[in-house]
Amino acid sequence: MFTDMTKVVIPVIFYLLGAFVSVVQAFVFTMLTAIYIALAISRIPEFLTTAGAALKTAFPTVHLICFGHLGDGNLHYNAFIPGRERSDIAARAMTDVNRIVHDIVQQFGGSISAEHGIGQSKRDELAHYKSATELDLMRMVKKAIDPRNLMNPGKVL
Repeated sequence: MFTDMTKVVIPVIFYLLGAFVSVVQAFVFTMLTAIYIALAISRIPEFLTTAGAALKTAFPTVHLICFGHLGDGNLHYNAFIPGRERSDIAARAMTDVNRIVHDIVQQFGGSISAEHGIGQSKRDELAHYKSATELDLMRMVKKAIDPRNLMNPGKVL
């Protein structure tokens, strides 16, 4: 009645459903730290091991869910830390988790922003991870493209 393939597929489906329920429960009751980063594809496995270990050291109960565009190196690196409530201002700021992950991303030669860009949430991080020269070049490009500063004035640069 069951093929060998069915014996493998059904447990996998139930495992995935259980993982999905756990994620939903974690998201509903705790704060999700969603970090969008980019790395060289060849560095992703080592990054996952290193970043996971660093976060487990800092937050022993952390649950990590990583997925993304492995073909281009963009990753959605998500951390659920039980006990962090949505009403917790420090948790909403995400600075502690971001700093750990972003520092490791930099060590691996990656970018703290992927397809979602810097945005306002990472604006202050730019000065930590980019040199004054890089920031000046970004401002020059922005000025060349938008000389009258009409597009998102004061949002990032």
